Amino acid sequence: MVKGVRLNVCLAMVYMAFVTVHLTSCLGAQIKKNTYYNNGLGAYSFEYETSDGSYRREEGGLVSKGDTRYLVVRGEYGYKDSQGKKFSMTYLADANGYRPSINSNHIRFNDRRII
Repeated sequence: MVKGVRLNVCLAMVYMAFVTVHLTSCLGAQIKKNTYYNNGLGAYSFEYETSDGSYRREEGGLVSKGDTRYLVVRGEYGYKDSQGKKFSMTYLADANGYRPSINSNHIRFNDRRII
């Protein structure tokens, strides 16, 4: 009976080791970099990057033009797809609205000719 208990304990330990390794690999991306700055007067910036290649950077601040004050925000974010191809987008938001700019290297054009 003791041999059976030892075998069960050994099998349980091996099973737990495999489960632990599997769960650790499935947890997802880890944060590699995370910074944040706020001067308390309306300007800020932040940046983060993860182990899977995802990132985001942004900075913003209040701008005064005459009697008008508005927020200007500039930023960029990106990621890698499952094949390792990088995608990114930059953006600007100000009194004229939100204006994204997609990197043109990521756009697929259909080059088939209609005959």
